[in-house]
Amino acid sequence: MTVAAAVPDMVRREMPMLLIAELALRHGDFCGVIAELKQDPAIAHVPVIGFTPQKNQKLQDDAVAAGARLVAANS
Repeated sequence: MTVAAAVPDMVRREMPMLLIAELALRHGDFCGVIAELKQDPAIAHVPVIGFTPQKNQKLQDDAVAAGARLVAANS
């Protein structure tokens, strides 16, 4: 199991006030994780802020479409 795949269960268990995530993963699809979080009524309220190490407009757009509240790039 990838770290990204474990996030939904961790959020259900810990109920954080905010989730900050690196979107550009080598293994895993964090946009898919965001979408899964937003589909679960018990945790859909948790805001997600995503970031990428470089400007990647497609990844940023995909994260917003999946339900990220804010996406930022480090360039």
